[in-house]
Amino acid sequence: MNTVSRLALPMSLGAILAAAMSVSQVRAQCPDQWRPIFGVPPGADGQVRAATLWDPDGDGPLTAQPVIGGEFTNAGGIYAGRIARFDGVTWLPFGSSPAVGFGGTVRALTTWDPDGAGPQPRQLIAGGDFLGSGSTTLNRIARWDGAVWQPMDMGFDGNFVTGVYSLIAWDPDGTGPLSERLIAGGNFAATPGGTTVGRVAMWDGAAWQPMGAGFVNGNTTALAVYDSDGSGPQTPRLVAGGNWSTSGSTTVNRIAQWDGAAWQPMNVGFNSGSVVGLTAWDDDGPGPHGEQVVATGSFTMSGTTACQFIARFDGAAWQPLGLGVGSSSNGVATWDPDGPGPMNPEVVAAGNFNWAGGNTVSKIARWNGVSWQGFNTTISTSILALTMWDADGSGSAVATPLIVGNVPTAGTRTVNNIATWNGSDWRQLGDGLWGPTTGQVIAFTTWDPDGAGPAMKQLVAGGSFTIATGKTVNRIARFDGVEWQPLGTGLSSTLWGLTTWDPDGGGPLPDEVVAVGDFVTAGGVTVNQVARYDGTQWQAFGAGIGNHVKAVTVWDTDGPGGNPGAIVVGGHFTEAAGNPGNFVAMWNGASWQGMGSGFINEVFSLATFSPSGNPADTRVYAGGSFGLGGAPPYQLIAQWDGASWQQLYQGVDSYVQCMTVRSAPSPALVIGGAFGQAYNATIAYRIAGWTGSSWIENAFEPGLSGPIAAVVYGLTTWDPDGGGPLGEQVVAGGLFANTIGGPEPALNNIARWDGNWQPLGDGLNQFANALTTWDPDGSGPQTEVLVAGGAFTLAGAVPSPFIAALYPCGPAGVPGDMDCDGDANVLDINAFVLALIDPAGYAAMFPNCDINNADINDDGFVDVLDINPFVALLAGG
Repeated sequence: MNTVSRLALPMSLGAILAAAMSVSQVRAQCPDQWRPIFGVPPGADGQVRAATLWDPDGDGPLTAQPVIGGEFTNAGGIYAGRIARFDGVTWLPFGSSPAVGFGGTVRALTTWDPDGAGPQPRQLIAGGDFLGSGSTTLNRIARWDGAVWQPMDMGFDGNFVTGVYSLIAWDPDGTGPLSERLIAGGNFAATPGGTTVGRVAMWDGAAWQPMGAGFVNGNTTALAVYDSDGSGPQTPRLVAGGNWSTSGSTTVNRIAQWDGAAWQPMNVGFNSGSVVGLTAWDDDGPGPHGEQVVATGSFTMSGTTACQFIARFDGAAWQPLGLGVGSSSNGVATWDPDGPGPMNPEVVAAGNFNWAGGNTVSKIARWNGVSWQGFNTTISTSILALTMWDADGSGSAVATPLIVGNVPTAGTRTVNNIATWNGSDWRQLGDGLWGPTTGQVIAFTTWDPDGAGPAMKQLVAGGSFTIATGKTVNRIARFDGVEWQPLGTGLSSTLWGLTTWDPDGGGPLPDEVVAVGDFVTAGGVTVNQVARYDGTQWQAFGAGIGNHVKAVTVWDTDGPGGNPGAIVVGGHFTEAAGNPGNFVAMWNGASWQGMGSGFINEVFSLATFSPSGNPADTRVYAGGSFGLGGAPPYQLIAQWDGASWQQLYQGVDSYVQCMTVRSAPSPALVIGGAFGQAYNATIAYRIAGWTGSSWIENAFEPGLSGPIAAVVYGLTTWDPDGGGPLGEQVVAGGLFANTIGGPEPALNNIARWDGNWQPLGDGLNQFANALTTWDPDGSGPQTEVLVAGGAFTLAGAVPSPFIAALYPCGPAGVPGDMDCDGDANVLDINAFVLALIDPAGYAAMFPNCDINNADINDDGFVDVLDINPFVALLAGG
């Protein structure tokens, strides 16, 4: 494997110079960057049938990545077209629209070196029953050239059930001069050019060639290479398995080995069933034994020898592995559980069985040469294939099993059809938010769980998702800076609003999280649409609210005084705990009460605002689709003065969806929604500002537009340079494309206002529901990041489904700290070189780091002129 670990020996200055001599300048501009720091949804949304490892940069520093293929459409929440790779953080597709992935199932994957010792890296090969990718005809097999899928001659002929089921690279002369050959197996009989290949074929670099007589009828479903004499003179042997019984006139009974001219039997093979998995196993590791072939499948006998669904070939005959396994085994691999330690390699078999060697297991088991053992966890449904994956390349971790198939859950986690073993439990690939139907984020708040304690503020997200970091969270989760954590057992239905509340005012209790929505229970407690979480458990506010609650805010009229503030909720209800409450109600600390006569339709948003800054002047503002009974039309927004709801002139001309408060250039309540006019002001397309006494004329013009019916769903304020000259800016998110009179600038559902509307990177590919800011390093040097939540799957070009963080061009990080561990030291050398020679590769390997940390001489470029300052920096100069 061509990998460079972050812990590898540092490169010398000479090596840095050699690597960087041909590097052009990378301008060290500091654009805002979308980053998937919150993870992506786990796994894939359909059955996964094949897995392999592929190193995307060959001799470069990236580690080999898992690649999966199957019947799925999405992986990690983004469209992938039945094939995807995992870079350690994010699932990535192969190709770009309209040629993303394939139009049919992927059933086999491998890598192949086309030129041996030559400069070309190993290529990724995919086989299945697909016919093309985009407009490119492939006919069931393709190779990835780094940008698009390329045909391999004309592929294989057949009908709609014809496919490639197995692939392997084989070096026919071992250490000799020949390069690897690519072998494909399946149920194909010929190429479109008319070459008969008989269910197995060899690629010679230009065309598919037959291998002897091939096999008669059936499918070739497994291929393996094994070296029977270890360090002896024999070259590695190629083995094929399937459900056929003859090759030409030779009886081979479901398994055969290639002698260079024809397929030969391996003893008597298997009496019935099919071979679906093959691997090579060296039972004594560095000892004198050569490798043995291990076969799995649906067979139970080899001649008169019982071999329950798994067997090994000792060079003369097939032998059982103890009592075998309980039913058909689909995949098999070898695993060295302690890496360079003293343990010998083991065989791992996987399928749909529930016992192995007489012991109860769950779909997967390991054979140590003497006995079978399980993995002490429960796997749902069935495993279709497995491989071994070393997640940190040449780091300290060892390779562990990676399983794929029809596997919704594994151990304690939701994994969505792919999982890796961490030594004690199965772990999902993808740590983000997910829900079986939708994983949308609808609301945010930030929460300090220990008040004056050492913990930093955490981001709390709520919506319709049910899974986070593979764990069941039920519609609400907190991000602790590393991963998502549940808040108890969560909520029984969709969350619509969030805030925090200090239950004892200035007392010793820390803040609590307050959630509102459609849920009836929270943490198993009946709460009726509104609940609070104290860090340990969910609690109700009295008897709750009678129907859907869409918004919540805290009305505090004494600032730092002892009053904890009143909780105000709005939505689609007419009673609160049995008391009248027309679409709005207030918790006074002991009970729910109505607020005047309320409204005549739904409340979507709530906020508090004091134009003077004096807490005593704070008023509650409500926005939605309502009017005030008997008042003029076009209201849709109102303010509570402590006794009654008051109009804001005649309000706006369509519904109000969201609100925030800005402090500069002058204090104002900012509202967003579907309106086009705020009365007493000129045009206010989808966003407007209120001073406390009047609408601000042309406050955010030109407003936000199209392509169809633009709506602003979320608002916040953000200081992108953390107290620098940029100052506070209003950020709007929703469903819009550009400004009135566009199409430029293209905004794509999110924009910031600095006196004009400005894009945030390349925006979002679907609408945003909610916006907030959050400090990812607490008291550290990082400025606050902007966080967006919604229905999107891409933030800019970055896969970041449902939630994404925008890192600002703010104060510089630590110069030379290329791995973002907070210090510049020798561990940054490899990352520094990568930033020089492959900026895109650096961004992929260190997605949360700023390449501008490599601009040591601060000339605005990352280039060879930064090398000597970097070396001097490390040397303490």
